[in-house]
Amino acid sequence: MTRFLRFRGPLALIVMGLLVALLLVEVGMRYAYDYLPFPVQSMIRHVRVWGNAGQRLGPSWLETCVGDPHLGARNLPDLKDHRVQFGPAIYHVSTTSLGFDGLGFRTPEYHGSWDGVVVGDSFAFCHHIEIEDCWVTRLAGKTGLKLANLAVPATGSASHSRYLEKYGRKLDPGLVIWQYWVNDPREDVEHVAGGFLPCPRSTNDIELSEPSTDLRRWLKEHSIAANLVYQTWERQQAGSSRGRPSESDAYFFETTSNRRLFAWRGEGAASRSRVATVGFEMTTAAIGLAARRSRARGSQFLLLIAPSNLQVYADKLPNEVLRAEMEAENRTTDQLIVFARENEIEYLDLRPAFIAAAARGEDLYPYYDVHWTPAGNELAADIVTAWIRQRGIERLSIEEN
Repeated sequence: MTRFLRFRGPLALIVMGLLVALLLVEVGMRYAYDYLPFPVQSMIRHVRVWGNAGQRLGPSWLETCVGDPHLGARNLPDLKDHRVQFGPAIYHVSTTSLGFDGLGFRTPEYHGSWDGVVVGDSFAFCHHIEIEDCWVTRLAGKTGLKLANLAVPATGSASHSRYLEKYGRKLDPGLVIWQYWVNDPREDVEHVAGGFLPCPRSTNDIELSEPSTDLRRWLKEHSIAANLVYQTWERQQAGSSRGRPSESDAYFFETTSNRRLFAWRGEGAASRSRVATVGFEMTTAAIGLAARRSRARGSQFLLLIAPSNLQVYADKLPNEVLRAEMEAENRTTDQLIVFARENEIEYLDLRPAFIAAAARGEDLYPYYDVHWTPAGNELAADIVTAWIRQRGIERLSIEEN
């Protein structure tokens, strides 16, 4: 008995120490999440900050949108500095409704007359960066124009056309900027012909969005320590790191300044494929109709062609897969420019300026994603600003004091 009592003291200290260490892990890593290495963040990003239904440590951008059969996707309304994680980047999304029900836009609150609207996908929405660094915001600041940003991530030209007609026209813009990216034709086919919706149909469809009574799932939602143990064991069993792109779908390549960049395979459909042919016809039909209607209403129309990092770093691609992808993207982009010229659509092809800036060593793309860095957004804003000033476009209305 005496021996047991002597043993119980150290055992209690050990148990107490383990409990204190567990508490420090659970509390400390929640507060330090933004400063943790990305591999650690990816292991615990689904853990809720506090409570049974609170926001998670690293919520996905999918939590900011909802699928829509007609529009493809809608940004959720009334978001206030909603934390979003995109790769290792953590940024915030706020949305305003602009007077429309059931949807939001990542654009400033404004109740006067709008000078222009921007439609596009994640390159105009500005994935993974704060709104202050977005090219649309910087363009508005450089020109003094009031620009409504109607962009929605993961949408194609069919969606952009519908947003412009249903919402953009009601803002009576004098300028329409249509942002195009290389995967728009593929997304047009997937959305219109295939019924694919990039965002969940409702917020309840998002993984781990609802409280669960299952113990294993509850621990995954609420315990950092449980996730660290579980995912470490799972990764060792799998022999690979979850949270990183599959090697079959993703590639890395080195730039002229020895920076490592990321590229998805299959981002833009091969230009000679059936999907690309059908998608290109859908894309050009949407752009042509939007341009004609804009001109008929007295608005100026600009087609802004956003380059991919494969197009910008064409001479640095390490294998035939990425080189073939780049060549397909360039062929489709060149075809789009021919279409624009034949239909007298004003356009800005950003490829030459981005290629020149990359040759100077500017960091236009992050190492973990295909979207632009703040420097890339600044360059795009400068180019569009020069076009606006050359055309003599000024404020279309004077705000009342």
